[in-house]
Amino acid sequence: MLIWGTPILVIVAGVFFFGDHLLRSFADAYLGKDASIESRLPRMVEAAREKVGTMVDANTRLDGVRQGSANQMVYEYTILNVPTLRDLNPSADLAAVKERIRARGCEHEYAKFIVRHNVNMLYEYRAVNGERLMEVELTKANCRL
Repeated sequence: MLIWGTPILVIVAGVFFFGDHLLRSFADAYLGKDASIESRLPRMVEAAREKVGTMVDANTRLDGVRQGSANQMVYEYTILNVPTLRDLNPSADLAAVKERIRARGCEHEYAKFIVRHNVNMLYEYRAVNGERLMEVELTKANCRL
């Protein structure tokens, strides 16, 4: 049974492990000559896909990056030590976990750069069997940018 309180700091830190490398790639893609988000976002997603398959920490793997809505990047994570949703500790405070991830994300330079340019970031966390565990979204509003 997973207790999210202990490994959450590793997960929070790991989510942004890719940030510095990707910030440079995104800056190159984002600051291209095209004016619209719609034309730049696919290049940003492609740059982020270079890290798919990478272990964020001992239990978290980045499994995909895709474009969600017209201005949204979606990061898909699998928590490898959670086979199914039933394996989560029922006393785990997922609302607190989500808030910590959101707060940490909003402080990270990579995320701030992306969100300031009107691209929302959605982190999807899934169990090994694909069941949704939680989602965390970073926007200008919830990052107070």
